[in-house]
Amino acid sequence: MNIAILMAQSEYRSAPKLPACKNDLQLMKLVVESSKKYDDILILDDSVGRAYDANEQIIQFVEKYKGGDQIDEVLLYFSGHGNFENNEFYYVWDDYEKTRKRQTCLGNTEIDGFLRSLNAKLTVKIIDACNSGVPYLKGDSGFDKFLSISKDAFQKCYFLFSSQNDETSGADFQISLFTKSILNSLKNFDEGKGVRYRDVMNYVTDEFEKNGVQTPFFVTQCDNTDVFLDVNSEIKSVLGSELLRDSSGAVAELGPSNVPITLLDLVRKDAEKYVPFEDVNKYLEHFRKKLSAEELNPVLKDLYTIKVDEITNLKDVPQIKDIASWIRTRNKETYTRLHFISVPYEEKVPKYPLLRIRSSLFASEEDYKTVTKYREEINSFSNTLEMPYTSLNVVFKGLFPNLMNVSLGVVPVLSRTSVCFFISKIDYKRSGWDDQVMDSFSAKWEFKEVPYEQTAIDEVESKAFHKVEQYVIDLLNSRFPVKGNEN
Repeated sequence: MNIAILMAQSEYRSAPKLPACKNDLQLMKLVVESSKKYDDILILDDSVGRAYDANEQIIQFVEKYKGGDQIDEVLLYFSGHGNFENNEFYYVWDDYEKTRKRQTCLGNTEIDGFLRSLNAKLTVKIIDACNSGVPYLKGDSGFDKFLSISKDAFQKCYFLFSSQNDETSGADFQISLFTKSILNSLKNFDEGKGVRYRDVMNYVTDEFEKNGVQTPFFVTQCDNTDVFLDVNSEIKSVLGSELLRDSSGAVAELGPSNVPITLLDLVRKDAEKYVPFEDVNKYLEHFRKKLSAEELNPVLKDLYTIKVDEITNLKDVPQIKDIASWIRTRNKETYTRLHFISVPYEEKVPKYPLLRIRSSLFASEEDYKTVTKYREEINSFSNTLEMPYTSLNVVFKGLFPNLMNVSLGVVPVLSRTSVCFFISKIDYKRSGWDDQVMDSFSAKWEFKEVPYEQTAIDEVESKAFHKVEQYVIDLLNSRFPVKGNEN
C-alpha cells in the first residue's frame, strides 16, 4: 500500500503570498493521481487555513493506517514558505505569526513522528519552500544535524530539498522552479517506463547547474533503485500543461475547465487588492464602531467601563517613535511622513588640528575639548491621507479608586493594498490623588498587517480587544484571589 500527503499554501495572511504554490499543488496532485500508484491521498490546500486544522487532518489520515496493512511508501510534498530555526524546520501555514510559530506552522519533528508511526518501508519528502527573499533553511551546521536525525528515523528515505541552506528557492510567474523541474524530468521517459527517484534527482541537478538559479540538494538512505512513478498516457497529458513549458506568453492555470489565463486576467485579479480609498475609510470606521460596541466580560461589568477615545496628535501616542522607526525600515510604501528632531550630544575633539595626526599614546586630557554636536533622530510620523482617525485609545476605566486603568492602543498605518494595525496594551499610573495618566514606557507595539477585507480587519479588532480584556482579568485575579475563582 502506498499513501501520499500533498500540501501547499499560497494565500498567506501576514507573510508574502506565493501564487505559484497553488499551481504546484494542482500539478503534483494530477500527476500523483494519474499514476494510480497511491491508494489514498490527503490534500491540504488554501481551504485549510489554520495550521492546527492541517495538523488534525494529518493525524486523522495517519491514524487510519497505523497498525494496519504494511505501508510500502509514504510521500510527503510541500510547497510554500519554510523556515529553519533553533534546530527545527517549520512548514509555514496561512495563519503564520512569528511570535506563535509553533502554533501557526507544522513542525517537522512532529510530522516525522506521524510518518514514523506508519513504519513504511520507504519515506519520501519533497520540500519546495519558496521564501520570497528570506533564506530557506538558513543556518549553520545545525541544519546538517537536523537532517541526520530526521534521516535516521526511517528505514529507507529520499529527501528532496529545493535549495541549499544559504539560498532562496525561486519561482517564475506561475510555478515554482523546483516543482517544475521534478515534473519535467518525467517527460524524458516513454509510456510504461518506471522513473526512479535517482532519475529525478539527476535531471533536476543537471538543470539547475545550467541556470544557476539555486542548488537543490538531496538526502538519501537507500539503494537508488526505488521507482517514483510509472509513466502512462494520463501523466503524459498532464505534462503537456502550458505551466511546464518555457514560454513568456500566456500561461495557464489548471482548474476544472483547464481554461488558459492571459496576462490581462492576472493583472485584473491582482487589481482586486487595490480598493477605493472610500472603502478603506469605511473599514476603519467599522473597526471603531466594533470597538465601541464591545461588551465587557461579566467578570468586569461591575468593575470597569469602556470608553473609546481618539488621540488626534500622534506625538501624544506612547512610544510612537517605535512605530515611526518601523515605517522607516519598511520596504513597502506607506502613506506617512516621518518627523525628526535634532538631539544634542557631546564629543571630545582635539584642541589643535595637528593633534589629529599624533598618536593617542602621547595625547593627554588637556589636548582635548568637549563640544556639543547634533544628530537627527526619528521622533514621530504623520499620515499623508485624510483618515477617520489617527489613533484610538480604548480605556478600561476602573469604577473603584483602588483599580488602575488599562487601555488598548491602536494605530493604523496604510499602504496601497493593506493596512497595518499597531496594537499595544498600555498601563496607567497615578498623576494626582484621583487622576491617572498613561504610562508611556509600558507600551510595547505589536503589528498585524491584513488586506483591505472586512473579515480580516474584524478579526484584528476582536483579538486585540479580548487580549487586553484578559490582561485586566488576570491583573484582578492576581491582586484579589478568590478561592475557587476559575475566571
